[in-house]
Amino acid sequence: LLFYCGVRRGEAIALQVSDFDFKKNVVSVSKVIIFTRGGSELKPYPKSDNGIRTIPLSREAVEHLRPYVEQCQDEFLIHGKTSNMMTANAFRRMWESIITSLNKAVGYNPYKRDRGEPPIDDLTPHIFRHNFCTTLCYRVPEISTKMIAKILGDKEKMVLDVYSHIVMDKENIEDVIADLTLA
Repeated sequence: LLFYCGVRRGEAIALQVSDFDFKKNVVSVSKVIIFTRGGSELKPYPKSDNGIRTIPLSREAVEHLRPYVEQCQDEFLIHGKTSNMMTANAFRRMWESIITSLNKAVGYNPYKRDRGEPPIDDLTPHIFRHNFCTTLCYRVPEISTKMIAKILGDKEKMVLDVYSHIVMDKENIEDVIADLTLA
């Protein structure tokens, strides 16, 4: 979900089966789960008004997400073992498990006595949001920065402020000026 949709952590863990439409290949984001001292709270709205959005799903995203979504029997797609709604501790344990699995996949053995430092130790859920946005920015002008912001639930200014270097790196000023004809 994080990799294919660019959603925030709280948006991802608030997703339910009913938020997916595989006829249109979209996912609707309209709520968020926040972690509180007492556990978790479902907010019926995301971070901002822009956060209420429908995100198109790539063919690859549909291929990976559809089987899981369609077999899901729980209220939320991502949940704890003992709670229908993910708690902060459950999320932390799940994320640590993911990092451990990734480290094992690259040959790190957490059970070895002289294991040294794990190769992956600073991966956060938010990094996947940045990766998603960066990937979209490499597709400008096929997709506009305004549409990227809409998909992310942000303002275009944020996309331009944070990712403008990617868009600028793709510019070919010399060729544009060389081919410019003024009428």
